[in-house]
Amino acid sequence: LTPSRYEKDMSKILHNSKSLLVRYFHGILLEVGIMMTLEATALIIIGVPNAILIGFLGGLLNVIPYLGPLMGAILGMILAGLSELSFGSYDLVFSSIFYVAIVFLSANVIDNIVLQPQIYSKSVKAHPVEIFLAIIIGGKLAGVVGMIFAIPTYTIIKVVVKQFNSRIK
Repeated sequence: LTPSRYEKDMSKILHNSKSLLVRYFHGILLEVGIMMTLEATALIIIGVPNAILIGFLGGLLNVIPYLGPLMGAILGMILAGLSELSFGSYDLVFSSIFYVAIVFLSANVIDNIVLQPQIYSKSVKAHPVEIFLAIIIGGKLAGVVGMIFAIPTYTIIKVVVKQFNSRIK
């Protein structure tokens, strides 16, 4: 589909895009792993039942920008409350729910301030402000789906522009 004079450029674009997108998805896996570990460890230390399950679900849902951490926290609070009720620890229900909320809030702050800017900017070789702007623009253009696909789309656009910009004299 590519004109023969642009085949070399297209080959470079495809190679660079694939490389950066693989790095991006490795970054996502790293972030999910760190968030799972952070949340589960904090909940284990506090003594919340089913801490590993809650941390696993929270880290997994963290992939969805903005709504994921909220959904993970709500699900975690429900699981913690139901676990305390099933153990017959009626007096610990509200404290467990409170602890889960605090852990998720703290983990989300750490994720937003430290993990996401560093991991995503290094994985796609972009400045953290570029990543932030890409997510905001993606959200404005296509809502939550746009936010999820903002960084991969931005990465591909950046590679294409960089490749063809080098040809302009």
